[in-house]
Amino acid sequence: MRDNPVAWLLVGALLGGVINAAVRRYATFKEGKGIALALQGEINAIIEIVLKRRYLQHLEKFIQKLSDPSHQLTARDFFTPNVSENYFPVFHSLGTQIGLLTDLSDSVAGFYTKAKSVIEDIHSLEEVRRKFTNGSTEIDRQTLLEVTTELHDLLHDTLRVGIQTQEDLKTFQDRSWILGIR
Repeated sequence: MRDNPVAWLLVGALLGGVINAAVRRYATFKEGKGIALALQGEINAIIEIVLKRRYLQHLEKFIQKLSDPSHQLTARDFFTPNVSENYFPVFHSLGTQIGLLTDLSDSVAGFYTKAKSVIEDIHSLEEVRRKFTNGSTEIDRQTLLEVTTELHDLLHDTLRVGIQTQEDLKTFQDRSWILGIR
């Protein structure tokens, strides 16, 4: 082989291809870790906002009040916090790349789908409250109780999924590539 330039050319091409593939794989590995860090930060912020604003506790108070059969509905019986900001800018900008999170992609997508559903339900409640206030719709106490309970349960589940996803993203970031390379 020492005297065969074609063999050396093939070995060099093969070695170059292996090195090039390794560099690309490492770049993808690092990009996935960056995406995990960004999403973990956003999920953490969402969880902190929900906990600091005590949304679950407020919903529980609404449920308790609405559980009283003698309670007469007013516009103040609707859980309608102001949710007008886009709380998912990181997810929206990186959504096409969550596949780099491999087996975490489904839990990340699941968290954001549930979180968006919570916001959608809050907006729906706000619309019903607005119509109730101006008299263009009627809603009974039992129906509002059911809708509020469903929102509470969905928010609770979303927080549970978010906390677990956040922990999984942290583990994903802490992993090593080959031979302990981070």
